[in-house]
Order: sequence, then C-alpha cells, then structure tokens
Amino acid sequence: MPIRESASIRLARCGLEFVAGWRQSLGPTCSLHGHAGFELVLHPKGGGRTATATGAIQHFRPGSAVLYAPGIAHEQWGHGRGEEWCIQALPRRPLRDLPDLIHLGDCADPYVWSEAALLTRVPPDERDARQLELGMRVTALLLRVLVLGSDAEQRLPTLSRRRTEAARAWLRDRFREPRCLDEVANAVGVSVDHLRHCFKRELGIGMARYVAGLRIAHAKELLAQTSLPLRAIAPLCGYANERYLSRVFRALEGAPPGRFRPRSPQ
Repeated sequence: MPIRESASIRLARCGLEFVAGWRQSLGPTCSLHGHAGFELVLHPKGGGRTATATGAIQHFRPGSAVLYAPGIAHEQWGHGRGEEWCIQALPRRPLRDLPDLIHLGDCADPYVWSEAALLTRVPPDERDARQLELGMRVTALLLRVLVLGSDAEQRLPTLSRRRTEAARAWLRDRFREPRCLDEVANAVGVSVDHLRHCFKRELGIGMARYVAGLRIAHAKELLAQTSLPLRAIAPLCGYANERYLSRVFRALEGAPPGRFRPRSPQ
C-alpha cells in the first residue's frame, strides 16, 4: 500500500520506546518471526532477500535498509558474508494503516546511519532519563525512514506496483479466456497467491474481482451494442454459461443483465 503522509504524523504523536539494538553477522537464513513493535534492519555489508507472511518480497544489497511494521512476520535469506544492524522499538499505543515493509535500496542518508550506529551500540542503562532519550532518538530515526520511504515511492514504482500493472496489461487483452487467473501469474513470473496480494495492496480489490469487473464491463458493451442473446455473450466474456454470467452481473451491478439492453422504440 502507498505510504501515507499521516503515518509519519501519527508515529510522531505516538512516540516509541527503544527496545534493543545490536549488530550481527548476516546468516544464510533467518526463519519466519515477528515482533510486537517495529524492526529496522540495515545492511552495511552483504545482500539477500526478505519476505513477509503477507506476501511482500524484497531483495536487499549493501547500503540498504528495511523497516518492518509491528506484528508483520518476516523471514530472510542472506547471500555470502555480510553484516546487519537491528533496532527494535515499541509504539506507545497501537498504530494502524502502516505499510508492511519499507525498503530503502540505497540509503545514503548520513543521519540514518549515524543514529543506527549509536543505537546498535547502546550499553544497558535503565535510568528513566536515558530511556526517554533513546525513545526520542529511535522515534526520530524511524520518522526519517518513513519520510525517505515515502520520497522513494513517489520517485519509483514499487515491485508490487510493477507486477500489478504488468498483470493488468496482460488481463486487459485476455480476460475473456476462462483460465486467465491461473495463467496471468505465470506470465508475470510470480505465484498466484503473491499476485493476489499485490492486487489487494495496490488496488484495494482482489484479482478475481478485478477480472470480474473487466468481464462485466465487456458484457455491458455487448448488451448495449448488439442483439446477441445472453447465452452467446457469456463465453465471449469468459463465462461458461449465462447463469454464471447473470449471477456475477447481479453481484457487481445490483441489477440483471437485461436492465442494460436498450429499450425498443415504442
């Protein structure tokens, strides 16, 4: 989903508690796991791939950063030797409508790296004043990542958006084919489940609903411009029979197909 400007405002008003920061070697695998709060992972060295349980997949390389939203389970695969810096922070109250994952492919922002360097070397200190300071620093750091992520999204289409647009272009030419939903994912080069998630994320509707919209729009054109019976229109729109077409038509339009036939002059 697009990063909303209000997400930064709500995060600033909410504030964060610093939980932990550390550095570690980049391993070949990190199994599926999640956290109650945010997790920011920076990769000064090494590359690989990360995926969320919601279907987002992102490759990372040296100099990149990935921010996972609270509660988003994720896993990771590293390629070769590398290092990663991890920072966890807990919102002081629940935050909603956040992107599952924000990726900064070339994070050259000196503030992000200097603050991450400090927060991943913090010695244990339970003093209230120190914890308040760390909370303010991690809040400012994640706000900066949100802003950079929003700027990057405005400049470049996300991988999810590119895949969705490729699928939409493919479907516009082939929505009449009965098996188009099975074939479009293969044409785009991803799994059906992942492509469904991309549609939901980018368009707010499922892939099947999108195809149904294309088919019913075509059926309305044929109803208005031809005298073909409904049984002939159904296969031209990708449906096996007129009963199935009528059922989908009513669900989307709230009226039967016959309502869209032009009336004969009296």
